[in-house]
Amino acid sequence: MKRFVVSVCAAMMNHCTPHHLFSVMKYKSYRHNPPHLFADRSFYFLTAGTHEKQQLWFDDDRKRILFDAIEFWCEEYRCAIEAWVIFGNHYHLLGRLPKGEDLSTVVRKIHGRSATLLNKLDRRPGRQVWWNYWDRCIRDEGDFMAYLRYLLWNPVRHGCVSQPGDYSWSSYWQTVDGYELSDMRTKNGALQKHDDSGFDDF
Repeated sequence: MKRFVVSVCAAMMNHCTPHHLFSVMKYKSYRHNPPHLFADRSFYFLTAGTHEKQQLWFDDDRKRILFDAIEFWCEEYRCAIEAWVIFGNHYHLLGRLPKGEDLSTVVRKIHGRSATLLNKLDRRPGRQVWWNYWDRCIRDEGDFMAYLRYLLWNPVRHGCVSQPGDYSWSSYWQTVDGYELSDMRTKNGALQKHDDSGFDDF
């Protein structure tokens, strides 16, 4: 089994053993949402979208603002990003948080910092940039691999490029070069396309 898959399995085992499952998993209630599960030392898949799906991050300068905000706050909260992709009106992240309860705070700070800088650039003070975000706590190795493939193939799904490696605002090459992903590749070395029929996208 490959190096990064082993690390994922080990991380899952750290908090999925029955004898201390409830010591690291917590539910939090929100006014307009069902109770939310947060698990420590867990991987999360995150999708966040702009207000009214506006294409606000439409060029490299604007995407750079968002990327820098993501990088800054993930480092502050020791969130290890495994993969990411940024589009004009949404982004996806796959990462691991030491404290699951920090997720909403990290997202709020990313959105606050990026919105402030974007509105300053566009001379639109007070404009609502972000609408909402959705997250999923990764259950196991299969779940992790499915979401990783989905994220990396998302630019193709949206018609931005014909091959995932051609899209500049994703971690495709960093992810592929940084890990042994042979179980995600076809015989000719290309990354397998994920069957996204069971996934909802922004």
